[in-house]
Amino acid sequence: MKTSVHTIIVILSVCSIVLLIAAFIFLSSIGPLEQNKTANTVVTDILSKDPKAQRDNVDTAPLAADILSYLNQYAHYPLILIGFSVVLNGISLALLRSQKHLSGIFLICAAVASFFTLIPAVLQAVSGIYLIKRSKFNVHAADQ
Repeated sequence: MKTSVHTIIVILSVCSIVLLIAAFIFLSSIGPLEQNKTANTVVTDILSKDPKAQRDNVDTAPLAADILSYLNQYAHYPLILIGFSVVLNGISLALLRSQKHLSGIFLICAAVASFFTLIPAVLQAVSGIYLIKRSKFNVHAADQ
């Protein structure tokens, strides 16, 4: 049974979109970092192992709360990038049959936008590179 290239690209793109939506839901459900016990414990443990904090006998709990409060101000950026990546991936799927080269470029851009999610970014990058290499768009043919 022969599977077409378009089918494989669509499957990879849909898997990427599903993983990105799951990451979006997970990051949205975490809530404020200051109230997250796991994040607070991890940051407190890291700070307590710091030689300077051990030497100065610093209470790391308030410092951990300050760090998490600072990080919470920027917690919306990953959500925006994930949403942007899903939109680019959807545009790429819409253009897949008619404009392979442009679709590949959109997939590469989506991979860059979701670089911190690793698996969806790799799926998008592989699909995008494959589409760009296999597209019939040839820049040098237009020059002749």
